Amino acid sequence: MDYFYIIVFSLTLVMLILLLIIFGSMLYTKKADYSFPIHPNNCPDNWPEINGSCMYFPKGLEDEVKKWKDEQPKIYMKNYDSIKKMLDRVKNVGNNNGTLQSLEDIARSKTALDSKNDIWEFNSETLGFEFNDNATICQKKKWANFHGIRWDGVSNYNNCD
Repeated sequence: MDYFYIIVFSLTLVMLILLLIIFGSMLYTKKADYSFPIHPNNCPDNWPEINGSCMYFPKGLEDEVKKWKDEQPKIYMKNYDSIKKMLDRVKNVGNNNGTLQSLEDIARSKTALDSKNDIWEFNSETLGFEFNDNATICQKKKWANFHGIRWDGVSNYNNCD
């Protein structure tokens, strides 16, 4: 009877090792076929997307808006509806700005891809940032990681040199 258990245990162990080798080789070859993730997010995490633009909310945004209201009241009143929506969204959005804590910081982060294009452009109609279509995921990853911004699908992209 003990001889039967030894044979069954040995066969089970051999089958387990073979299956692990087969699954391991399948996973290894599939990893090289596809980059992860296949479809990255359009905007960094916690930067809401409004009409195709990514909304950046710096610390102290309310103070900046108040200063803008005092310095340029006509422009403020003209854009009041957009500003009100933006301020309402700030209350419900987490902070994922990394080292970009002010509008000056993000303005300095406008990295040039080439002589004609920057990594992002400011859209004055939506008051948001649009990331350049010519920017590769690797260039966006470099920008996001340099500034400490979490961007699912970009900052964790695994197919860059």
